[in-house]
Amino acid sequence: MVLDVVKSKKVGDVSSDPAVITDNWLLSVPKGLLHSEELVVNYLGMLVAIDFQHWCELDTPGRERTHVGQTVETYAGFYVAVAADSKERYVEDIPCERKLIRGSAAMIHLLKEAVEQHDVRWYDMAYLLSLGEDPQVVKDKLAICFQGCAEDGKTPLWMPETLARVEILMTLARNFSERKTSFHGILRHSEGYLFEEESGFIPQLVNLHPRYRDYAVLEDTTTVPVLKLSQLTALSLEQALMAYWRWRSATDGTSPSERKEESFLALAEKEAVSGTAGTTLFKDIHRLSICCDYQIPKVLRAAGLLEYSPTLAQSIDNRVLLGERSSEESSIRVATLVAAELLAEAVAQTWNETHTDAVSTDVVYACLDFPLWYIGRSMKTAEHHLCHTIMY
Repeated sequence: MVLDVVKSKKVGDVSSDPAVITDNWLLSVPKGLLHSEELVVNYLGMLVAIDFQHWCELDTPGRERTHVGQTVETYAGFYVAVAADSKERYVEDIPCERKLIRGSAAMIHLLKEAVEQHDVRWYDMAYLLSLGEDPQVVKDKLAICFQGCAEDGKTPLWMPETLARVEILMTLARNFSERKTSFHGILRHSEGYLFEEESGFIPQLVNLHPRYRDYAVLEDTTTVPVLKLSQLTALSLEQALMAYWRWRSATDGTSPSERKEESFLALAEKEAVSGTAGTTLFKDIHRLSICCDYQIPKVLRAAGLLEYSPTLAQSIDNRVLLGERSSEESSIRVATLVAAELLAEAVAQTWNETHTDAVSTDVVYACLDFPLWYIGRSMKTAEHHLCHTIMY
């Protein structure tokens, strides 16, 4: 499967029909926002900002929330029920009167539907600021964005950590307002670099909000930047804007030459629309690492690329809650980064031994995130580690 993805998703490859949107990230954007590049970028930025922890503990009368080191007894997934004739991707194979979608796919569906059907502009800075300063009140006003169901398709269930998600949206809106910028503004200011000191896209995010300051701390106090959601934000824009520019040019004839400003975005759009091979939004996209969540370690472990100690393996398999930035959780995440890079090297070597169009490890690495995540979420019999965190 990974080799197939490398073949079909090399950086800069052009879709056979740009007038048909097939990119997963661009498909997550409400149709009413597709007239504006700025709205597309700002929407995806806010969407990824709250894309974390899609499992929860069910509320049980008389039972406290699980503490670190204890077994999570009331583990549950988060679902959304859709019509039987729905065209939604990622439908679960679960017997139910209606189709069910789970986890991040369920979140994306709810948030898109809130905009398209209810005009709840949860992603908009001014709209969020107009809702007040009390997170609980704002949560209630945005309820349509965060209410789904349990696996039975009937029992109502709030999205896991809804209040934390609302607080992130509110503080992002305030920070953007105070700094007179936005995700699109940050992108423009980056000049197409991810890791340039201070002005790079990712350093700007890290300075914007604590939720992007994602580091693992090992037992010897070594600090390793993981930066899962800031990198995922960059990856979502890298993929979505390439598809967006081609779609816009193919459907309404918009030309890159119509841009008023001369910027790296204008050049990237021009190259994307013309089909220039190797076109990327970010000049240093090859420096991205894997977006380390809880699904990717699960699939790497199942494939034999990660091996846990007997004690850690027992904890994971028995759903024992790990502490955020604990030695166990940090070790899993750092080992995942290393294993994914070794996997990319192996895939590149295998590809280059049997194909004339050689690929580098960097190109393969850029293609790994989605297939590993997808395989991981599809593995129902394997356990992933559990940790309450806003980082992934």
